[in-house]
Amino acid sequence: MFKVLAICLVGLMACGVQGMYTQNKIGHGLTNCPDQKNPGKLVANEHVQKPYLQNIDIRVPTTGLLEDSISCILIVDNGSTGSDPVIVGGGLGSNFVEIKVPRDLFHFGGLDYKIEVYVNEPTTTAGSSSSAASSPKF
Repeated sequence: MFKVLAICLVGLMACGVQGMYTQNKIGHGLTNCPDQKNPGKLVANEHVQKPYLQNIDIRVPTTGLLEDSISCILIVDNGSTGSDPVIVGGGLGSNFVEIKVPRDLFHFGGLDYKIEVYVNEPTTTAGSSSSAASSPKF
């Protein structure tokens, strides 16, 4: 009985510590967007669902790199799952992002997240012509 109580107490403490160090949270989603009024050009708008006991692992783009650096990442929990998304590679200022949403053992539903990734708008100077923007390959 004591071991079970100790394990539960350690689990609660870990959740509290994790919450203290997680910044820019929206519920159990995550926003990493310095300028939310002008996030940039939307290059990924994914609705990802996974059944119970499966993690979400997503990379934008799926292979290679984006042409422009990432300016904003929005991850919204559509199902109040209690899982905290984590950026495990790339991210703001990079040309890719890897996101992991681990399953929550205490939530018996699946995971349901909306993930949006924006890039900096290409800058053009007066008198220069810009070719049509190419879309990222997902």
